[in-house]
Amino acid sequence: MPGTPDDTKFWETFITLREVMGEIKKSKSSIYREMRRGQFPQRRKLGATSRVIWLRSEIEAWKAAVAAGDAGVRAP
Repeated sequence: MPGTPDDTKFWETFITLREVMGEIKKSKSSIYREMRRGQFPQRRKLGATSRVIWLRSEIEAWKAAVAAGDAGVRAP
């Protein structure tokens, strides 16, 4: 049912570059390089402030893919 706590789109969490770097132990330049190569989730701009964020669900999916050894992603 949309709008309930079970609806993941409704409860999506944003995380900042600093938080991403802390969670995956990669530098800013490594993250952006892998984004250009299509090996890391793309950033998003939040509103008109140009604040850069990532969706937590996409970072978690990337981490799971790394743990599973998927060929398209690189481990930290």
